[in-house]
Amino acid sequence: MHEGALFVDVVDLTRVFNGLLVFERGGVRITVHGHTASFFVGRRTAQIDKAQVHLPGAPFEYAGDVFIPMATVLAADKAISLAWLSPHHADLHLTVFSSAS
Repeated sequence: MHEGALFVDVVDLTRVFNGLLVFERGGVRITVHGHTASFFVGRRTAQIDKAQVHLPGAPFEYAGDVFIPMATVLAADKAISLAWLSPHHADLHLTVFSSAS
């Protein structure tokens, strides 16, 4: 938790989704399953698939790690859910859909 919002380490997030993480000047770019998102430390907006998106909190750096708001990846239109187990532990559920071929 940071300033009232739940944040996630971009390295851990990228690993979970088997994505590509690029550290850029002042921020990060994450590519997962053909979607790209750019986040900048201290900015409350991000660029996700060419669209500007307002964030519930500004990404920040702590001990060399960059954190972004978890709400960016947890949304009703995504197959991701988070269940709180205790104040310091949560269970992340991810459903991956693939097209029939």
